[in-house]
Amino acid sequence: MHRFTTPLAAALLAAVASAQNGAPRPSFTLTLIDPAPGMDTNSPRAINEAGEIAGVASPEPFHPVSVPVHVAADGTVTVPEVLDVAFNFAQGLNDHGLLVGASNTQAVAWVGGAITPLAPSLGFFSGTAQDADDRGRIVGSVGDSDFVGPHPVQWRSANSPALDLPGPSGPQPAGTANAINGAGQIAGTVGSVGVFFAVRWDHPGLPPLVIPPLPGKDNGDGLSLNRHGDVVGRSSSITDFTTEAFLHVAQTGELIGLGQLPGGTFAYSEALGVNARRQVVGGSSAAGGESHGFLWQDGALLDLNDLLVDPDPSVLHVMSAADINDAGQIAVEVAVGPFPQTRIARLDPVIGP
Repeated sequence: MHRFTTPLAAALLAAVASAQNGAPRPSFTLTLIDPAPGMDTNSPRAINEAGEIAGVASPEPFHPVSVPVHVAADGTVTVPEVLDVAFNFAQGLNDHGLLVGASNTQAVAWVGGAITPLAPSLGFFSGTAQDADDRGRIVGSVGDSDFVGPHPVQWRSANSPALDLPGPSGPQPAGTANAINGAGQIAGTVGSVGVFFAVRWDHPGLPPLVIPPLPGKDNGDGLSLNRHGDVVGRSSSITDFTTEAFLHVAQTGELIGLGQLPGGTFAYSEALGVNARRQVVGGSSAAGGESHGFLWQDGALLDLNDLLVDPDPSVLHVMSAADINDAGQIAVEVAVGPFPQTRIARLDPVIGP
């Protein structure tokens, strides 16, 4: 059973609770990360519990010539080995030095910068690894560039063959596995063109739990999850082209629509990360036609640009938030000036007196 809570109702409840508890408004410092040598832009994909970030650097956003990057906790940027100069992305990382992603349309893993291609399922040749847990289990998809559409898979290790994940009603569905937690639960998406749903696999050999779209929406994507099995993502409508971020609470089955930031010219938001405290981050349409990163907590959707302490003057705005760890550190993409370029940045929560 799924219960739905509107953003307004959740925000009102949170406002009352915050007033009663005297909860302070969150604030963050921002550390700007330089792009890899020879590249002008970089973008984050994930952050681990040590504050390390996985991402991608390129001459310009969406350029096919790209390199995977690993950002250490001290901000040092390293570029691991690649198979080719094009289509290289670091998508996820665990807390023990395992980085995963794609290189030249192949799913790969990196340990200490050395690359290991991940074996696809029988009959497939391409793929992408999206995330890895601390046991070395990796999730992603195969068939991404095989003209048959991606299919969700798990690798038990970097040296294991791909294990096809089942769909709600049969084997080898179209879709992708996007995140895995320490309990082995996997968040992802299954379906076909025009009809797809967010799901959570609680066991790789069993059909997944289907998370329905938000009311008024037609489709859904499960993009991340926390150690409790709470899933975040987005629901979209094919009739009015709106998209809204959601949080599915595993314990209660509650499905919460997170809304959008005020002032946007179109209704769009997506949730990309959630931590154990059910702090959710992502991106949303905002005033001025821009996309801004958000933090949702206790029922309130907050613009990260309003929460920065002494921000770097070169930062024009926080564009999106890619992930958040249990310490509350957030990997964000920012626009820097004077001529806008994208950069990785890490937000660190300010601890009050």
